[in-house]
Amino acid sequence: PKLVDHYKGNTGDADGALLGIDNELNLSYTLDEDSEQQILEFESVNGQNNIDFSLDMSTIGAQDKSQMQQYIKALDKSLEDSQLNSSEKSTRSAFGHKSDEVMKQGLAVFKSAFSSMSSAAERYSEIESVATKQFTNGRELVANLVDNMITKDPRYQGLGSSNKNSLGDGISKLADFDAKFSFAMDQGDYIATSTTKLSQNTEHQKSAGLTGATQDKTASTRFNYKEGNRSDIPPDYYDKQENYTIGTAVKNNELVALDQAHEVDVDKKVYQFNPEISQYELKKELKETTTSESNIRLINDIWLEKNEDSHSMDERKRLSGVGATNEFRTTSSYSHTQLVTLIGDLDKLEQNKEAKREYLAVLSQVNNFMEKSK
Repeated sequence: PKLVDHYKGNTGDADGALLGIDNELNLSYTLDEDSEQQILEFESVNGQNNIDFSLDMSTIGAQDKSQMQQYIKALDKSLEDSQLNSSEKSTRSAFGHKSDEVMKQGLAVFKSAFSSMSSAAERYSEIESVATKQFTNGRELVANLVDNMITKDPRYQGLGSSNKNSLGDGISKLADFDAKFSFAMDQGDYIATSTTKLSQNTEHQKSAGLTGATQDKTASTRFNYKEGNRSDIPPDYYDKQENYTIGTAVKNNELVALDQAHEVDVDKKVYQFNPEISQYELKKELKETTTSESNIRLINDIWLEKNEDSHSMDERKRLSGVGATNEFRTTSSYSHTQLVTLIGDLDKLEQNKEAKREYLAVLSQVNNFMEKSK
């Protein structure tokens, strides 16, 4: 059966106080039990400001307060990044103070809806079928094992990137989702837009005595201009992509493999208008990538961890003013580090050929499982 709830109309006093007087609001919520999905679509138009967001979320999930807080912080950070990088003036964004406040209020509604739908998925899972409970309980087991290793095992080094993972390390127990929040301000000549996306996707694997879960968490934010009354819009843009991937393998209720990868990509271009040629020309650009990987195998109490970190940055700035030469100052940097850590009774393996053979066999099995899980 399918439950569909629609609302469309003009806001009342309470909502009007939140998002503006005479605010046109379109709202649609759908819960489809057959596909185990819930979808929320929201659009608010108030004068020159437009808020548009959507949430597509599974109805299968569990409570995870720390992960929810992490996602809320990630959304706030994405909005802040978009505002700060929309203008070269550090004191204000391209949207202006008034529209910035409307954007923050819209994001607050979005975050509230996100939290409410996650809670609904938790309640739905509690009354659903045995298969659903096995799914959530299976993820919860893996999540707890991962959390225990990350927070309590003194051998753990993990992701060493200086660029902190805003999506949160470990397996999220929350329902999977795809979320998008967009804000647009019509300035007449052109439209300034900010778009934030957040998603989580989880898959479970099982093969020959091994079980596991892989999970992708992604966040992105983009600022750019769209065509308004004029077609010669500023080509400025800011784009930031963040991705965290985690893979696991469990054998006899013990975590034997944990793979993590985190990457942040930043791409930004700022232009200036040249009246002599009536065109925009590049003023400065930045490309930056930060990656961090950790691959752990814990078999027969032998800890094997490989860590790899890299950072690259390319920046160009125009040396002279508008209409002058096309000379740029270029700054580039690159760093890369690798580390392999092996902790355990290696003498035992060297002295016992059978133990060594067993270790290598299980290691090969786990590596194959992890490779197929990607």
